[in-house]
Amino acid sequence: MPLNVMMVGLINSSTPTLRRVFQKDGAEHLTSVIKDLARKNMIFTGVYVSLLAGAHLTGLMQRFVPDYNQVKWFLLLWIVTITVSIYRFWFGQYFIVSMQFKFLMRVSVVASVLTLAGMLIFGVLLAVLPLALLSAVVGEFVTIALYERERRRVR
Repeated sequence: MPLNVMMVGLINSSTPTLRRVFQKDGAEHLTSVIKDLARKNMIFTGVYVSLLAGAHLTGLMQRFVPDYNQVKWFLLLWIVTITVSIYRFWFGQYFIVSMQFKFLMRVSVVASVLTLAGMLIFGVLLAVLPLALLSAVVGEFVTIALYERERRRVR
């Protein structure tokens, strides 16, 4: 929850500013500003994850979270997923601010189909819940790869 609050706050406060930066100073400066915001968001994420790791290592999680042994692997999976999602979000801000919505829609469809296919295959057919959940991470990595390919193409 704290990561979501931080992210939503950064999004709401930064998107109009990023749009103005893009219009006034162009793509290079926009990329620099986005990297700075992403770095701040990832630092906050790192601090939060470090606190969770500290609570895990000191036994606080075991003491205060019911059935922690059963959920700790899902917490780790959540940490991986949210970290990759935050990175993907900030990487994609360039395309949002530069209003490349057709490209974003195509990438979203590809990533969604891969994620859904993984969830159906691993979750429904094979009943391997951790792999089904990792399908979301695969979708995020595909999105990042497609974003990177597009950025290199237009440079």
